[in-house]
Amino acid sequence: MTDQTEHRHEHGGEHSGMRIGTKAPGEAPGPRGDHMGPLRDALIQLNSATKQLAHAGTPEQAAETLEILTEARKRIYNMLAR
Repeated sequence: MTDQTEHRHEHGGEHSGMRIGTKAPGEAPGPRGDHMGPLRDALIQLNSATKQLAHAGTPEQAAETLEILTEARKRIYNMLAR
């Protein structure tokens, strides 16, 4: 494994093989995995929307999107802290 590939593995890069809602090889099904499919789908849709914005959006739309994403991230961490 090259240093670059190793770096991608350590940080969940393109070669890590791990995706949200998937299990490691041999991992038993658990209660946490039951709700990850819809979360994965929502993240895929969000990624598509932000890619479209990057391609066709205005600077103002990009700034508003950044505010929305920042607020969403903060709310998720707040929820996890409860």
